[in-house]
Amino acid sequence: MKSAQNGEAHRIENDPGSIGDGDGSGVTDLPARVLIVGGSNSVRYTPHVEMQLKGIAQVERVPDNARSTRYTLERLEGWLGSRNWHIIHFNWGMHDLTRVDGAPPQVPLDEYERNLDSLVPRLQRAADRLIWATTMSMLPEHQPRRRLEDILEYNRVAGKVMARCQVPVQDLFAFTATRPELFGEDGLHFTDEGYRTLGEVIGEAIKEAIRGAPR
Repeated sequence: MKSAQNGEAHRIENDPGSIGDGDGSGVTDLPARVLIVGGSNSVRYTPHVEMQLKGIAQVERVPDNARSTRYTLERLEGWLGSRNWHIIHFNWGMHDLTRVDGAPPQVPLDEYERNLDSLVPRLQRAADRLIWATTMSMLPEHQPRRRLEDILEYNRVAGKVMARCQVPVQDLFAFTATRPELFGEDGLHFTDEGYRTLGEVIGEAIKEAIRGAPR
C-alpha cells in the first residue's frame, strides 16, 4: 500500500444544503479545503487537524458519525452535495467489523468491499486527492465486540480497493498498534493526548497531499 503524501489550491463556493463553512459565507480565503470522513474518533481528532493546518486549509468534517460503509452509502450524497474539496481524508471499518452479541460482523467482508467500490469513486469525483486511513488498532481486552484479526482482514480488503483506485494510504493501524499509551479506558477511543497526537500525524499527511494537489 502506498503511504499518503501529496495536494494544493483555489477558492471553492459552498453548495446550499450540504456541509457549510464556519462563517456561513460559503467562501474561504484559505488556499485549500479539506474534508474528513470518519467515525467517532474523527470527531475528537478533527480540531487538532485544524490546528495543524491553520493558515493552510479550511478543515471540515461530515455532519454525522460516518459509522459504517453501509450507513454512509445511504447518506453520502446529502453530505457532499455538489461541492468539491482539495483533499478528503477518510475511513470506515470499525463499525463494519463490530460483532454484536457474538454475531458475525455487522457488515460482512464481501459487502464491505462492494461498498468501498461504490464510495471511493464518488469521493474521487468530489476531491483532487484522497487519503485513505486504515482502521486503527484497539485494545482487545477492553473490546469484546471487536477482534484484531478482523481489523487486519478489513484493512487488507480496503487496501485492495485503494490499490485499484490508486488512492494513497495512511497506515493509522500501524501507528496506533505500537502506541497503547494513546488509548483511553475503553481501549477503542483515545486520551486527550492521543487525539492530539493523531491530529498531528493526520495533519502532516494532509499537508504533504496539499503540496502536490493541482492548482
